[in-house]
Amino acid sequence: DAADIVNELEEQLSKSESSTKALQVQLSESNENYDRQLRGLEHEVTVATADKNKAEETLKSQLNLLQKAKNSMEEGLEARLQERHNTITTLMNKVNTQELTNQSLRDQLDKAKNDRDDLI
Repeated sequence: DAADIVNELEEQLSKSESSTKALQVQLSESNENYDRQLRGLEHEVTVATADKNKAEETLKSQLNLLQKAKNSMEEGLEARLQERHNTITTLMNKVNTQELTNQSLRDQLDKAKNDRDDLI
């Protein structure tokens, strides 16, 4: 009869509402778990980003130091090469001067020999 149908529908509605509440609790718990996991992941990303930034700064600093050392070595090498060039140039000039002196002395010797031979 109609009263039995109403009772049956009320009972089904009550069970459905209980199931809905249980699902809502599960959904809420699930959301809380996901939120916790998300916060944990966000923290990990923040830490990883900070580590990455620190590593980048360290590498930039090391690169800067290496560049300065390279520049210093290049300047030292250039100075030594210039010094070597100057030394070689000085020695070559001395050799050329000595060769000119030697040639002058040879010429004087030849002249003296010729003068001597002319007197004999």
